[in-house]
Amino acid sequence: MNTKLFFRLLLLVLAINFTACEKDDVVDDKDDEYVPEEGEIVEDLDIDNLYVITGEQIWGEGITVNMNHHVIIEKGASLKIKPGVKVIANVDVAPEFYVKGDLLALGSEEKRIVMTVADVNRTNDNVFKGLWSGICATEESENFVLNYVTVEFCGAIGSAEHPSVQGGYNEDGEPCKGIFTHNITGKNVIHNSEFLYFSDDAFYSKGAQVSLYNNFFAYVGETGGECINIKSGVKGDVCFNTFYHNATNGIKWSNSGEREVQADVRVYNNTILNGGWRRSKSGRGGSLNIEKGARGASFNNLVVNCKYGFRVVGDQDTGETDVDMENTTWGNTYYYGNNQAMINEFVPSNGVLNAFEDSDIHNTDVVAGMPMFANYDSKANFSIENADTEFPTPVESIVVDSFRKYDFSLKSGSPAVGAGLTSVSPMYANITIDGNEFITPSSASYIGAKAVK
Repeated sequence: MNTKLFFRLLLLVLAINFTACEKDDVVDDKDDEYVPEEGEIVEDLDIDNLYVITGEQIWGEGITVNMNHHVIIEKGASLKIKPGVKVIANVDVAPEFYVKGDLLALGSEEKRIVMTVADVNRTNDNVFKGLWSGICATEESENFVLNYVTVEFCGAIGSAEHPSVQGGYNEDGEPCKGIFTHNITGKNVIHNSEFLYFSDDAFYSKGAQVSLYNNFFAYVGETGGECINIKSGVKGDVCFNTFYHNATNGIKWSNSGEREVQADVRVYNNTILNGGWRRSKSGRGGSLNIEKGARGASFNNLVVNCKYGFRVVGDQDTGETDVDMENTTWGNTYYYGNNQAMINEFVPSNGVLNAFEDSDIHNTDVVAGMPMFANYDSKANFSIENADTEFPTPVESIVVDSFRKYDFSLKSGSPAVGAGLTSVSPMYANITIDGNEFITPSSASYIGAKAVK
């Protein structure tokens, strides 16, 4: 054979083989990404590679999902999670749901959806560790629903491997927000759900039409973090929720970020217990907090053994504040504190209400003021140490699921019964998503989140 021809043929064969290898490498890369079929109803599932949903997918009733990698719901796509589904996040991966489309987690009272970690990791030592990242709904996400869902142990440290960090929503090296939403015109419905053992903020929103109703928050934030942290771009209702042992506030709303929609929230009939004592920064920690150009309403809230009462941030000496006071109303808050340090801060000394509000509330009789829960003693079950120091500390036994023995509804003889204002109506009385109607009630005739059973 002609030598030149031989080498030309050899080079051609090598080029073909090289090209084939390149294509095989690309295919191998794509093997790390699983794209389920359109309309697929999934049975028990092990997510071992990046899981990208590009159409409609349903996680069928009662299945178990072992979440060993991130789940991405693309714009225009949807994931519907049926009652009884259990999602177990791999703590070595700290995965997240990254939502550019719709996430509809629709459990039921009888069959809750549970998003958690393996039982071996559900320990007292891991309460504030942040074992997986949680859920990040981007500016493209239209509909986000959690109904009868339990979410636990969120707030892992973000890394370059997390889609939310790559998208600029969470920060590399910082705790991820447990539930994080961003779309100003999007709809967020969070009803009848539980948020337990978060390292930092539980629900943090920079944009949405929100309805947060009848939820329960426990042990949110190790030394900081709010249960509900609302920024500019958000309008809606936060009502009939119970907050237990939060590091900072049960609810904080602020117009920080100054997006085109002013933060405007109606906060009513919530119960905040034992809040604010783990907050390590001076002057912080409490129950209810409004600041930085926000507006809204705060009524019928029951604040028990918290570091501060309802706080309007500003200059406590002059009463000057940048809160939109012309469009903010408040009142009918029921306070109880089992020592003088708590009573002294029913009207916060570091907020503007102390400058011009009638301070007779400071003289509340601590015994007569007991709210009388059905099965929780506000005096015996909680106290603080170093009450006269800058950083008082709670006496709390942090045991996973220990709060489930309590009942925070009211006894029939409670002074909170019949003391509520019924005139507060929700901003969004009903929201319909994918044929499901979610109702948000008006304020009740009692104070706090739970009526007499």
